[in-house]
Amino acid sequence: MATDTKEVKALPTIKDDVELAKWTPIEIAKIEGPSREVWDDPEAHNLQDMFGKALRPIMRSRPFQFFLIIPNFIIFFFAAISGFFGTNDAQASLATVLTWIVWWAFLLLMIMGVSRLWCVICPFGAMGEWSSRFSLWGTGNKRFSLNLQWPKSLKNLWLVNSFFIFFLWMDNVFGFGNSPVLTGYFIVVLVVLDVAIAMVYERRSFCRYMCPINGFIGLQGLFAGFEMRSKSSAVCRACRGKWCLKGREAEGGGYGCPMFLYPGGNDTNKYCILCTECLKSCPNNTMRIGIRPPLKDLWTNKSFSFDESFNVIALLGVSTIAPILLIKLVIVVEDLISGGKAEPIHAILSKTILYVLGLVTAFVLVMSIMFVVSKITAPEESFKGAKHYTNIYASALVPLPLMKLIADILDHLLRNGSSVIWVVYNFFADFPQGRADSENAIPISSPFALNNTTIIFSLQALFLTLGFFSSAYVIRKLYENWEPQRKFSSEKEARTATIIMMVLSISITLFNIWALAGPAKA
Repeated sequence: MATDTKEVKALPTIKDDVELAKWTPIEIAKIEGPSREVWDDPEAHNLQDMFGKALRPIMRSRPFQFFLIIPNFIIFFFAAISGFFGTNDAQASLATVLTWIVWWAFLLLMIMGVSRLWCVICPFGAMGEWSSRFSLWGTGNKRFSLNLQWPKSLKNLWLVNSFFIFFLWMDNVFGFGNSPVLTGYFIVVLVVLDVAIAMVYERRSFCRYMCPINGFIGLQGLFAGFEMRSKSSAVCRACRGKWCLKGREAEGGGYGCPMFLYPGGNDTNKYCILCTECLKSCPNNTMRIGIRPPLKDLWTNKSFSFDESFNVIALLGVSTIAPILLIKLVIVVEDLISGGKAEPIHAILSKTILYVLGLVTAFVLVMSIMFVVSKITAPEESFKGAKHYTNIYASALVPLPLMKLIADILDHLLRNGSSVIWVVYNFFADFPQGRADSENAIPISSPFALNNTTIIFSLQALFLTLGFFSSAYVIRKLYENWEPQRKFSSEKEARTATIIMMVLSISITLFNIWALAGPAKA
């Protein structure tokens, strides 16, 4: 008797991101959830069980996410208005203060604590969904989109990395944080890109493959222990409908995973945006939001792919090396380029050169050390190369740039964060200008400002130290689990690589502490 064996050539495993477009209905029905020993984690806590009577009905409600998004939609709407029509004074502008002090600090701290929860309340991705679904929260068959599949060659982070590096270049060279107008354009460009992509491609293609902070927030978010997972591997394996992947719109449930994941087998926060669509779609009530020990996602899962590793290294270069180069050498390089006759183009070129040099230096540094690791730890016949170890240890580097960014924004937040009270008042008192020199405007004030340099530096050093110990913990865990995870060929190889990585981690941390102690403030 004929079987469907030929139709199902290679079923996905727990380690794979499964995309609906790649599988037939028969294949989808045969997809298995994670094995019990891998996923039924005794350290995990189901928040829905803990707060079930109050939390579960809210999260299964269709309008739930919409009402979380609306406040942010309003905030960024007024930020854009302020950027285009308000004051050009960055200290007094609603656009710059809200976006680059309040929102940026809020985003970084949220990533550290609750992973990708920002994606739940992000107004930019939501506008693409509202446009393509022709609905603010309802389900149905209406589609105002061509619903095309995203090009296969671009199903990775390379486009995300390109936009990420481009926007950081714009910030370092043209100063987003000091330009209300550029901040307004930044907000508008994100909205236009997201809506345009949603009109052409299926689901949240922009969020998965184009959003400049997708790789950053996804990989850095692995620091946290907040998650959306299946709570029963047996139920997921037995489920023939795989509704979390396909959706259950007609029955008033939810859409299929907008990030092209198979939630029933997902074991990482890299690309899960915690949107709760799988929770709404699952008729078995198997999906849960829960918590478990922070950092665990950084060492329990498979190694990063190289596009993911590149994102971490690029962030390391931008957060650690590029700032020092830009502060200390920009005038020197500008003089060399201009020959003593400086023009605006020379400043742009000098900053661009130093920005690129910061990225290249970080990449060369990490790859060189990984090459040394590969030469020392592995014999010639089993030489793995620098790329192999880069992908293994990129996860251990994640806490370092995250804590450096938090340390950087902490200074601005403590000194100027409370000025948002004055900025909001002034914006509406003199709408839409919000001019600092308005006749009715009070002087710029930050009522809760902390200007004690010693206290601020101590807090910054505390976060950087936390970053080191977090990195060291992940490195240690990679060593302890070298055999079951098969990331190394022998214990000797794992031990040698661990020692070298510990040296790199503490060197980066000490460099960052030294930079914040004086050189980075020059």
